[in-house]
Amino acid sequence: ISIRLNIMFLCIFLLFSAIIMQLGKVQIVEGEAYKNQVESSQNTTTSIPVPRGQILDREGKTVVNNKSLRTITYTRVKGITNEDILKTAKDLAKVLEMPEQDINKLTDIDKKDFWMQLNRQRAETMITKKDIEKLKDKGIEGKELDKKIEDLRRSRVTELELAELTAQDLKVLAIKSKMSSGYQLTPQIIKKD
Repeated sequence: ISIRLNIMFLCIFLLFSAIIMQLGKVQIVEGEAYKNQVESSQNTTTSIPVPRGQILDREGKTVVNNKSLRTITYTRVKGITNEDILKTAKDLAKVLEMPEQDINKLTDIDKKDFWMQLNRQRAETMITKKDIEKLKDKGIEGKELDKKIEDLRRSRVTELELAELTAQDLKVLAIKSKMSSGYQLTPQIIKKD
């Protein structure tokens, strides 16, 4: 048998060995993680409210009738971040017209939080190390410290900075707040016709 043939058999043996090693790694080492990932994405239950049917009196005449309305809903699934919701809201705001009443329902806290999300770097500079040290000196730490810092940052957003939010920004915020309301896997109504 020639040397070329032996080298070819050796290469084929090494390739098959590498494939078998990779298969073993995927199935044995990482198998449980992949199995959990598949199970968590397969078993999701979503409830969608169903319109009730007609209500008839004893003679068969319609007492209450349903009128179909087109509705845009959003169902938040597992693993969706605040940034993902913001991006989707921006995309929807380009094609949807939101009623003025939805925009007027926005609170100052909603607007300040949205301004801080859009202007993350400027918002970060509103809190100094000295502010954090003052809170820590009071014995505040952990999640409570994070909440106090966020409240302090929110209180330092001025009306002038809120005035930077455009009409389009407010439309995005109205959509985003509807998308963020409610629970995961529960449809939220964004807009009704």
